Amino acid sequence: MISFTFNMNKAVVDRKALTAAVNRGVDKAMPKSLESLKRRIQANYKPRSRSSRPGESPSVHSTNPRRSLQNVQVVYDRRTKKGTVGAVRLTGIQSLTQISEPLPGLLEGGGVMTVPEVSWDGKRWFTETRRRRAKPGQKKRKRKVRIAARPAVGPAFNAEIQSGNVLSPWQNVVSN
Repeated sequence: MISFTFNMNKAVVDRKALTAAVNRGVDKAMPKSLESLKRRIQANYKPRSRSSRPGESPSVHSTNPRRSLQNVQVVYDRRTKKGTVGAVRLTGIQSLTQISEPLPGLLEGGGVMTVPEVSWDGKRWFTETRRRRAKPGQKKRKRKVRIAARPAVGPAFNAEIQSGNVLSPWQNVVSN
């Protein structure tokens, strides 16, 4: 029979070296996990001409790389060891619509937005924009529009967890 004894009083752990090794590993692994999530989110936004149905991922109608839902950014703060992935806030500069939250969040969870409209004859209503403003004597109204949820980030995160891409960069973070 083999016996094994270990004296804990003689065990020495260099906490500074261990903490530094863990921090180096986190600084390598976290951006990799965030980048894989970013690619999955971008793949969920479908470029197509038709509107997406409620429950589907949102359709992207813009080809502008900066002013599009597909403009997903990754931010990682090494000091706090926290990261954020998400679509850039689109504020609707060209429109006069009043949105309770930024567009990516509104599409992710659903919500309500107010659309100002203008009419020349009182029968047909058009969305009021900065180019098409109401003139004196024209009729105006504000219509509330309910936006159904079209999640993209939540399903992408769940798919990344299932595929193992979130945790695989963390394997062997601390090594010799």
